[in-house]
Amino acid sequence: MHHRPIPNLTPSVVIRLWKGILIRGPNDCWPWVKGCDRDGYGIISVDCAAYVVTRVLWKHWHSVDPDDLLVCHNCNNPPCCNPNHLYLGTDSENLHYSFDCNRRFQVGEFGGCAKLTNKDVKIIREELDSGRTNRAVALERGVHESTISKIKWRKSFK
Repeated sequence: MHHRPIPNLTPSVVIRLWKGILIRGPNDCWPWVKGCDRDGYGIISVDCAAYVVTRVLWKHWHSVDPDDLLVCHNCNNPPCCNPNHLYLGTDSENLHYSFDCNRRFQVGEFGGCAKLTNKDVKIIREELDSGRTNRAVALERGVHESTISKIKWRKSFK
């Protein structure tokens, strides 16, 4: 996989980057709250080109471009931008990790890397029934909006 080099980050790009991240506790997910791609990964514009937020964050945080490595999540939460949850890996390593934590096959609270329990899901459905938006619930729980949608439509946690 080939990635475009990330340009030098101007102070205005760094400010936009941090403004798009909901910072929480040091061990919590820090979700990207701006635009995302179809897979839930944050997107930011740098020099009129779109980049995955975690790649730009990696360059800012570590002062090095991730080049052809992936910026992987040990939390399995695509919008997460907590630097403590990110690591560099190859496509093969990321795929093996996804199998090791059962991310590829299991659903519900029995998935190896599940963040929500059946009890959480019951509360989430009650909140959605009372009129809360998917986005608000997702931000509060540190998961992607698509996770809440799947819960709402019973595609996960049936």
